[in-house]
Amino acid sequence: MEDNLPYENEDSLDIKCYLPQEVINRLKKQLKEVVVPEGIFCIPVGIGTAFNGKLKANEWLVLFRIYLPLTILDIFWDLGPKNHFLLINISALIQCTQIVGEQSVTQEDGQLFSQAYKTYQKTSNVLFPNVRTTPNHHYAMHIPKQLSRWGPFNGISEYSVERLVGILQKLKANSLNGESTKIDKYF
Repeated sequence: MEDNLPYENEDSLDIKCYLPQEVINRLKKQLKEVVVPEGIFCIPVGIGTAFNGKLKANEWLVLFRIYLPLTILDIFWDLGPKNHFLLINISALIQCTQIVGEQSVTQEDGQLFSQAYKTYQKTSNVLFPNVRTTPNHHYAMHIPKQLSRWGPFNGISEYSVERLVGILQKLKANSLNGESTKIDKYF
């Protein structure tokens, strides 16, 4: 992929173009039925609805590392050859997510990521020919080199910072200047 590819806003992506509503409903139903061990972060119950809004970074990670691997094969296998290609596409993206989320990585993991991401790109180009590459697609091509230089991403992720910001945003303040607030209890 070249560096000078045009980019489009991610909101313009139509990822449902090959999924009939029946398949989307089946996926949502199966995602609700996935049972995970205690301590595993759960995805929102109404995933894919406007009410729930966009997924957070950790929710995307859990969706692709735990929930989708348990559901997609059953859903897409019986739907014909075009959907087999979609299954390969999603599986490649799941493989990339698994590698990025590992606690330890090797040089071989970087090579596996590179192969899986190339498969994802090729199948995406066939499945979604009118969709342009986004900056995140370009950044992902640098992940193998980053893995070899920095090691696993869990040590450099911003998850803990995002979590702290979320906690602070939920704290109620009295909105009075110079007065003590509930947040003063914590600092």
